Amino acid sequence: MWLVFPRTKAALNAVHARDGRATSANARSRARDAATLIDESGLLFACANRELVALLRARRWRELFATRRDEVAADVRAVAVGHGLLVKLRAPYRALTAHALIVDPAIDSRDDSAIDRAAAQLIGSPGFAPETLVPLPVAALPGWDTEGLGRALFDDVSVFRTAVLG
Repeated sequence: MWLVFPRTKAALNAVHARDGRATSANARSRARDAATLIDESGLLFACANRELVALLRARRWRELFATRRDEVAADVRAVAVGHGLLVKLRAPYRALTAHALIVDPAIDSRDDSAIDRAAAQLIGSPGFAPETLVPLPVAALPGWDTEGLGRALFDDVSVFRTAVLG
């Protein structure tokens, strides 16, 4: 994946190098925490459709991935980049959840170079932290429901949880 998205990987490495050892309990800054999450379980969610992105951020799973499934299939490019996520995808299960970095490519969600530039810019920006990532059960994505449950998939509220207000 990193050969296809080299700027993204370089930006992640830059966060790790820049922030070194922080004085936090886990010795990482908030940005390093987020970079680690992407390295481990990251997924680039490339989508220029602001309505779909808003539904993802609000965790309105059924509306986004069932009701508007055709739009998601047309407008979203989901790319697993985290090495732990990639390993788990060899034997996927319903609750397998990625940490999604929402990328608004300037041109087209199918353009790897545009996605790479946009993701790298987000990672290098001030405020990059775990809360900028969105948990995304990968089974929700079109074509990733290995159980073939369709709309019934979203009945499992232990996986498809609502957003926590706080």
